[in-house]
Amino acid sequence: MSQPDWKTQLRDELDRAGERAVRDNMNNRGGLTTGGEERQQIIRAWLRQKDAERESRESKLYELTQKSFIYTRKTYYAALAALVAAVVGIIVTILHL
Repeated sequence: MSQPDWKTQLRDELDRAGERAVRDNMNNRGGLTTGGEERQQIIRAWLRQKDAERESRESKLYELTQKSFIYTRKTYYAALAALVAAVVGIIVTILHL
């Protein structure tokens, strides 16, 4: 078996297992940790990559939440301004009669 081949198979195995299972396995010194230092380095690099991907997703979600909050606040103020204008219009109409 060539070097890149077993590394690719290991990454595929990690993808199938999922980040949570791999992290738990590493923390509990499970079966994934056997196989030498190079294998552990690949697993750690894979976990770092997953951490970076998760941080990116969370950052985008936070940004979207902030934009949604700002949009909601602007809509609230626009509705409040429309309400004030309507009340002023009613008062002017009543006083004009």
